[in-house]
Amino acid sequence: MKRLRLGLTVVLAMILLLVVAVPVTGLAAEEVQTGNPVITKRLLVPAGVPAVPASSYEFEFTPKSVQDSSDTPPTISDWTISFDGSEALKAPTPETGGYYYAEKDSDDVLTTTFPHAGVYVYWVTEKAGGTPPATGTITPSAATYEMKIYVKNGSTGPEIDAIVFHTVTDTSGEGTIGVKAPPIFANTYALDTTFRISKAVTGPYADLTKPFAYTLTLTAAPGAAAGTIYTGTVYNADNTPSTTTVDFTLSGSGTLTATNTFNLTNGQYLLFDGANGSTVLPVGTTYTLVETGVPGYLPSVSITGDPAATITPDPLEKGEAANVEGLLAAGTNTVAFTNEYQSASPTGVFMDNLPFILLILVAVGGIVAYLAVKRRKAHSK
Repeated sequence: MKRLRLGLTVVLAMILLLVVAVPVTGLAAEEVQTGNPVITKRLLVPAGVPAVPASSYEFEFTPKSVQDSSDTPPTISDWTISFDGSEALKAPTPETGGYYYAEKDSDDVLTTTFPHAGVYVYWVTEKAGGTPPATGTITPSAATYEMKIYVKNGSTGPEIDAIVFHTVTDTSGEGTIGVKAPPIFANTYALDTTFRISKAVTGPYADLTKPFAYTLTLTAAPGAAAGTIYTGTVYNADNTPSTTTVDFTLSGSGTLTATNTFNLTNGQYLLFDGANGSTVLPVGTTYTLVETGVPGYLPSVSITGDPAATITPDPLEKGEAANVEGLLAAGTNTVAFTNEYQSASPTGVFMDNLPFILLILVAVGGIVAYLAVKRRKAHSK
């Protein structure tokens, strides 16, 4: 009996301790901000963009209610978060979906005076305005957050005790309040670029009319949609557009890709630049480009745009395929193929057989020298 009473006493003591430990407001169960609200702007940029674009973003606080009161919350002025282009880019995370990103917190100070203690409710959204980037486009954040400001009676009057943010998953009517979350407004930055694939054929006996075959695979940048069509136009050696265009339609589940083939002769090039039936390409798109090998021609490749682009095999071999993989970056992107014809010789000697011919000549010379020496020894006897 004594053990039972002792056990009940311990249980009651624990319950009492828990009740005392939890404030009346219930805030201890939530992560809260104190002193001054802080909201975060996150800029998402694709690979190939070297820096965050200089830009600014505005946010508004819509008064909603005062808990257990018919009062309307006092007005809070709009806030602004600005990027000057010097912010460091962070590596992609699962949350950013393949984008690099930079974040900046608000530095505005809440100067609103609250008339009495209570819980003041606002909705925080990003509004139209601010300063857009000089180039490219920004997709604004559609997020809405409920901000509750807990005001208590202080020694000199009402003062902020805590601030709590929740997502708003449905903004119609009174809204549907979701989970507690830090107020992060993510905007996506997109930038287009051009891409040129050119062909040059060299060598005194090269066939300048010979078509060279290419296979190009484009892997979409983050944010691209299935069914998007990118189009390149083939230009002639005199820089006039031909009637040939090549379409690349994104498809697949997860990572989207598009593949097509085309031919180029000496001086021709395939161009994505938004003119003469072509489209531009998003920065962050990656490519795999394969030139089919042609007997007698030694390929070489020059690349601009992506310093990390790869060319295989290394070294390139005559008559074999050349493979290029790279990323479309901000600025100029080019892949220039040059194929030198090395087989014909005006002497009638095929350069491909020259090593074997030299070996035969050396062997014949050795035999002749041997016979001459043997004959000289015979005469000396």
